[in-house]
This record gives sequence, structure tokens and C-alpha cells, in this order.
Amino acid sequence: MWAWCTPNLMSWAKRTSAGVGKGMTTQVLSSSSDRGSKVRDVFVISEPTGAKLKATAQATLTKFQHWTDKHQLKVSTEKSTTILISRLVSGPRVKWDQIIKRSTSLKYLGVIIDNKLNWADHLINLKTKLTHLHQKITRIAGTNWGLNKDLRRRLYKTVAERMILHGAAAWAYPLSTRQSRLLNSIQRKFLLNVTGAYSTTPTAALQVIEGIIPLHTKAEQEAVYVRRARLRKTSNYNNINFNPNNYEDGTTSTKFHPAIFQLEDRISLKKQFLPVPGLNIYTDGSKIEDKTGSAFCVMEDITKYEWMAQLSSLQHSLPSRASCYTGGLSLGKQDQPTDKGVAHVGYSGNEAADLLAKKATQEGIPTFIPAPRNHIKSLLQKESIIRWQKEWDNGETGRNVHNVLPKGKTTPTPWQRPEIMFVTGPGPFPTYLKRFNIRSSDSCVCGNLGNPLHYATSCLFTTSYHLRKPSADLEPLWWKRVMTNNNSRAKIRKLIYFIAENEILLFPKDGDNN
Repeated sequence: MWAWCTPNLMSWAKRTSAGVGKGMTTQVLSSSSDRGSKVRDVFVISEPTGAKLKATAQATLTKFQHWTDKHQLKVSTEKSTTILISRLVSGPRVKWDQIIKRSTSLKYLGVIIDNKLNWADHLINLKTKLTHLHQKITRIAGTNWGLNKDLRRRLYKTVAERMILHGAAAWAYPLSTRQSRLLNSIQRKFLLNVTGAYSTTPTAALQVIEGIIPLHTKAEQEAVYVRRARLRKTSNYNNINFNPNNYEDGTTSTKFHPAIFQLEDRISLKKQFLPVPGLNIYTDGSKIEDKTGSAFCVMEDITKYEWMAQLSSLQHSLPSRASCYTGGLSLGKQDQPTDKGVAHVGYSGNEAADLLAKKATQEGIPTFIPAPRNHIKSLLQKESIIRWQKEWDNGETGRNVHNVLPKGKTTPTPWQRPEIMFVTGPGPFPTYLKRFNIRSSDSCVCGNLGNPLHYATSCLFTTSYHLRKPSADLEPLWWKRVMTNNNSRAKIRKLIYFIAENEILLFPKDGDNN
């Protein structure tokens, strides 16, 4: 493979979008080599005017042509394209033996870049690909046959969702309202397949039932993590600023072979131990409220030396012959034994270190320690759930489910397809079927309103599956208790199967109201 210029996609997107806003004109040239398989080179050229852009682009291509001639490489001009990212109606034409055709989009590293930088082409392409994937999944998993619900959910999380979030750091920070709606429409197909619910079931309700965070929230979460952890850029998410300086870089590999580390020679797990001649070092840590203190105590015979310091500096300050006793950590040099004390009681050194650690929380030297990289994942996940909860509380759809599941969680409910139809409403009920003119009446054959609550509590034809009917003021509590009780949900499943198999008996004929 060969490349003249292959810029980083994320930094390029930020630079070009900022340049366009300041009146800059940017042209992207993509060329393909005839040598071997697909090899793509990208040039990003930015100038303040169209004339300068044309001159710089032509000079760049001339220099690149000299390089290809020198190495006896041939570039296919028929497969080369240019994209103009500018407010100009028509930009300069670029020639390389012939005029290079202009396009409105370019695919680079699996992400489609369009000339407006709104990523519309990329999201539309994603929707097409995921639609084909969904069609393939439906061939092996229908609404009531094939793969079970857990496997279908796992397929979505590990395959479909990862395909969608590819390159999210480039196109998902931040997302517009239109992009969020498009992502939710993609996610909806898979949620319907996982739950087996009717196609009119609200997306928000399905997300809470399956414990799946909305896709637009997940995309922004992924984008912030990549920008912070890999690109080391400051990002804002849910009004919280994530500064890369507050988190560790990638961990380095060990500097010695694991076989050299003799664990049994360095750490003693014995409950009883006695101080050895020479220096005896005791360490401990203590956390009070939001402060953590660490201290160590050095004892030699009767003399005691006390310090409040960082534990990391202890390892470098150990003398050639010393024993270290710690209540929670194991420190020491390779040829020095380290004993792990189980309790403080009875050991003056450990008790002294414990008191010093508590004192360090108030009087110790403040030290900033960057948080580990995985900590940002937990923070982003927490903020995503908070954001999801606000959307769920303020939403307009799925209010029946909100009464039963007021709090969104990432763990799925144990509800099966019949319970989902019973709670959400879309199912084999006259009240639902009449909305779409499938039935002319919303009444049960017994004359009452044919809703799920009627069939579960008072219908004369479903007495074998009845639950105790609640009063009007206790109905919300009734729904919560029924849907959290295994026996009640088992009755509901049997009830839904009975209704689906006996529609002629339970539903009046079209045109009849009795």
C-alpha cells in the first residue's frame, strides 16, 4: 500500500467544519490505485479563496504525480473524485490528464463524508445496511419462533449496535434532532424483533422494557469516550466537562517477566506475624467522606518514625533490609518480604499507621491522582441513564408502561411477548383493533369495553384467568404488583393465548354491538 496523505478523520472533520464557518474553502481529493486491491489516498486542501484553492490543489497533484512516476505507480483518474466543502456555488475544477469528477460524498474508513458535513449520507447508508441485517435476522427469528428473546437481544447489542456506532466520534458529536430521530427509527426495527410486540408499540416503552439505552444517547456516549480516551480531547456531555488531564493514559506493560515475581516470597498471608530485627514498616489507608488519606509508620526496635506521605514514594525509599506490613496493599522491593496484616488490633505499628491515615485526610498534603480510563466509562454510563430517565419522564408515549416501570434500567424485564402486549395495549383487544378499523366495535361480546383490564378481571368468558379487580384509585398500584408477580404474569400469558385462539367467541361480529 502507498499513501501520500492520509489525515486523521476526526481531526479532519473538526478542522474542515471550523474552516467552513470562517469562510474557508476546502477541497477533498480521493484517488484510487490500479495496483492490487482497493487502495485509497485522500488529500485535504484548505484555502481562503477559490483561486488559491485551485492553485494549491493543482500543485499538490503535480507533486504527487512526480512521486508516482518515480515509483512506477499508476493512478486511476476514472476512479478519483473531489468533494468541495464550501459555501461557493461552484468551485474550481481540478485536472489530472483529465478533469477529475466531483462528488457530493466520499467513503473513508467506513464513514461516508458529505460536502455539507451533516453526515446525512452516512446515516442513510447505515439505515440501509441495518435494514438488510434486520431482514436476515427475521429469517432466523420471528415474533413467536426461532431464536429466543435473550439471543436476539444479544445479537442486537453485539452486532447491530456496534455496526451503527462505528466512527461515532466523527459523526455523533453532537447529534441533531433529525439525526436522533433517524437513529431511533433504526433501533426500533430491532426492538420490535426482540420483543415480538405489535408494530405500533411506542419505541420508548420498548427501550425501557428491554433495558436498552436509546441509540442517539448511546452514540453520543461512544463519541465522547473515544474523543477523551483516544484523541485526548476535552468533551462535554450532559453539561459535564470531561477533561483528558483528569484521567490516566493507557497503561504500560510490565517491565519484568512474570516468572521472576515470586509472590510467596514477597507476601505472607499468615494471620500471626512478629516484627523482625531491623526496620519494620506499617502502611494503611483511610477514607473519610470524600477524602482518602494514606500513611506509613517505620519502627526500629523501640524507636518509631512516623510519616504521612504517598504510598507510591514508599517503594523507592525502602532501605536494603526492611519488612513491610500493610493492611490493604502489598509493597516492597523484589528481595524484600512483605506481610499482609489481617487486622490492626494488637499490632502497635498497624494501629499507628491507621491513626496517621485518618489524620492525613485532614492534614495531609493534597495530591491529584488521575482517575483510571475505565472510570470515564462508568461516568458516561451513569450520565446516559440520567439523560434517558429525563426523556422517559418527559415523554408523551408509553405512559402505560411508565406507570409500571417509572425508572429506566439497563437490565431487561422478564416479560415475554404476551405480557408486553397486555401492558402496552397493542394486542388482540377490541379497543386496539378498532383504532385501525380492523373491528367495527371496541366492545367485548359481553357488552363491556374490551380492553386488557376487562379480560383480566371481569369478562365472563375468561373467568379461569381472572385476577382480583382493583378499585379506580388503586389501579396504578395493581398494574405494578401484577407485572412483578410471577404467578400473575403466568395467568396473563395464558389469557393472551386464550384470547388469540378464540377471537370468534370473544369478539362480536362486524356490525353487531352485543
